[in-house]
Amino acid sequence: MIRRPTPALFLGIEGGASRTTAVLMDAKGHILKRTEGGPSNLRLTKNTEILRLWKQFQKELSTSKFSQPTAVGAFLAGCRTHVDKAHVRRLLQAVWPHARYVVGNDTMSAFAAALGENDGIVLICGTGSIVRARRGETTVQIGGRGHVGGDRGSGYWMGRELLRSIFCSHDEKSAIDPLTQSVLAFLGLNKLEELVQWSLEAAKDEVASLTRVLFRYVRHPACRHILQEAVEILAADVALAAWKVGFPSSDTSSLINVALNPGLAKYQPLFRRRLIEAIQQKIPETHIFLSETEGAVGAAMLAASAARVPSSEFKVKFYVPQSAIRIVHPQPFPSSDGTAESTHSGSGSAFHSAIDSNDAR
Repeated sequence: MIRRPTPALFLGIEGGASRTTAVLMDAKGHILKRTEGGPSNLRLTKNTEILRLWKQFQKELSTSKFSQPTAVGAFLAGCRTHVDKAHVRRLLQAVWPHARYVVGNDTMSAFAAALGENDGIVLICGTGSIVRARRGETTVQIGGRGHVGGDRGSGYWMGRELLRSIFCSHDEKSAIDPLTQSVLAFLGLNKLEELVQWSLEAAKDEVASLTRVLFRYVRHPACRHILQEAVEILAADVALAAWKVGFPSSDTSSLINVALNPGLAKYQPLFRRRLIEAIQQKIPETHIFLSETEGAVGAAMLAASAARVPSSEFKVKFYVPQSAIRIVHPQPFPSSDGTAESTHSGSGSAFHSAIDSNDAR
C-alpha cells in the first residue's frame, strides 16, 4: 500500500490585549478552519493562559487529516526583542513540537495580511496602538511599547484620558455630570469612589472598553478633545514612520499605501473619517484603505514563507483597493450641544523578506 505524503498545513496565530485569532491554511492558501479566543499579549498574559489558549486552538483546529502543522506563525503584541521571540518559540514547542516556527509582533502579521510584498504603512489601533512601515529593505516600527509609556492614541489611551477628564471635572464642580453617570452605568457602578477603585484594578482591555461611552458622547467637549488628540497622535506616528523609511521620495510618483488594521477604524466610522483626514493633512500622497484580511491570515502566510513555500504556489485572497478612502472636505468634530451622538456601527505570496533570519526556526 502506497502511503501518501502528509499535506503541508500552516497555522497562523495573532494575539493582542483583547483577543487572539488563529487560522489553519493549506499550501494553496485556502483557509481550512478558523477560531478565536481570549488575549495573548506577551507582556500582559500569563504563560499558563497562553498555553491553555493554544491547546484549545489545537483541539478546535484539528481534523482527521491534521495532527501537526508544517509551520506555525505566532505574532503577539508585546513580542519585541530576541529574548521575547525565543520565549514564544519555547511556548510553541510545548504545543506543536514538530513544526517550524516564525514569530514576531502583531504588526508583522498585520502588514503581511494588508500589503503582502508591497511597500507601505500599517496602522494598528485597537486596545493598543503601533505603526509599521516598509520601503524596500528598510522597515521601522513606531510605538508598541505598552500601555504605561506607549499606546498613545489607542483605545486604552482614550479610555484612560476619559477617566482623567471625569476625575478632574468632579474636582472642579463637585458634581456628577451626565457623562460620568453614563460611565458609571456602563460599568454597573453607583458612586465615583467605586469608579476610582475600578480604575486602579481594571485590565487594559477593560479601560479600552470605555471608548464605547466616549463615542456615544462625541458632542461632549471632553470627548471631542480626546478624539481629536487621538487622531492627531496616530497621524503623527504614521507621518514619522513614512519619513523614517523614506516616504515620500523624489524617485517615485505613486501614492503611499496606508492600511488601517481592523479595530477602532472598522467599528467607529467617525473615528475612521477623522483619522483619515488627519493622515492626509500630514501626508497628502497617501492611498488609505481598511484592511480586508485579518492578521491571523498574514501569520499563516509568514509561516508558509518560513517553510519556503514557493510564491507561485501559495495564493491568498487579499488586495490593496484601487480606490483610496479619501476625505475631500474635512469637517470639524461636532460642536457641543449637550446631547450624545452614537457613532458605533455595529492574492498574496510568500514573504521571505518580511522575516528576520532569527525569527524562523
